[in-house]
Amino acid sequence: MKTIIALLLALSSLSAFAQLSTSLTKELQGLNRAQRIVIENEQHDFGFMTGYQTAQFKSAYDDIEMSIAKETATTFKVRILIEHDQLITFVVGGYTTGKVQAETAKVNAGQSIETRGNNSYHYDFKPMGAAEKITVELKSPLLGKANLVEVVTRTGSMDFNPCDGCEHGDQLVLNNVNVIAMDLGNYYEGDCEGKFHRLMAQLLVYNPTEEKDGLSVPFTYRGNLNFDMTDLVEDVDSMWNADDHGKLTIGTTNIPVPRFIDSMVYKVAEKLKVEAHKIWDDVMEKGEFTTLSKNVLAFKYKNVEVKTDLKTGNSL
Repeated sequence: MKTIIALLLALSSLSAFAQLSTSLTKELQGLNRAQRIVIENEQHDFGFMTGYQTAQFKSAYDDIEMSIAKETATTFKVRILIEHDQLITFVVGGYTTGKVQAETAKVNAGQSIETRGNNSYHYDFKPMGAAEKITVELKSPLLGKANLVEVVTRTGSMDFNPCDGCEHGDQLVLNNVNVIAMDLGNYYEGDCEGKFHRLMAQLLVYNPTEEKDGLSVPFTYRGNLNFDMTDLVEDVDSMWNADDHGKLTIGTTNIPVPRFIDSMVYKVAEKLKVEAHKIWDDVMEKGEFTTLSKNVLAFKYKNVEVKTDLKTGNSL
């Protein structure tokens, strides 16, 4: 019975994640989240940004944006806007690779739409001249396994990079995924000088609250990925954003990070035989995550020690 219940919970969890991109039409959900196209002998890599009736992609460096829309039952219409005034258009099958014929024309890009990640994309193109024929090359098919609703699981330690006021905002990086948008409760204050509560900071690779290393505790992200960020990154393989519907947990457990930190107070209170609210502020101020050894994390408050198995979430 326990096995059946666990299986149902797992299926339910996966189903929830699979619904994250329902704002996209069903046909577009199968698009690869990274697209690679050669234009005039130069390869451009695009990462999925956002979408509704069209899937919007952005280039890491260049002032280039791309949209993909369903054209027929078996084809897609791809539009690539270069520097706001050159529009490349072609229609192609979802699994086509290699060279394809396209048209290029001068356009007025018109108005743009802002995304949740403070990016933008254009949608109203007014022709400014006659179209010309060109050839572009698809290095990979539009559709694939690394699609827009693929649920990824990344486990590892997290490193914090504060906003530099120019090229990027606060980054909390777990295996090349910026999870700063995940729910960290009251343990992170998001702004251009992102602040972590001391207990949260102790779990990171570097402890930004003190001049010493953190414990490099493992965390797990489960969810979708997107490229809807204003951060300067080198390419679409070097950094992705965690979808804000995803889930960030401690170790390989299913325990959300803020709930795990909260639980330290309750476990200490249980050992001291007092009510948690009576010692809450003192534990938050004086408690310490002290050691991590063989996936066992120790927390100490005065003469009380709590140990947690980060594989199972069980107390030891």
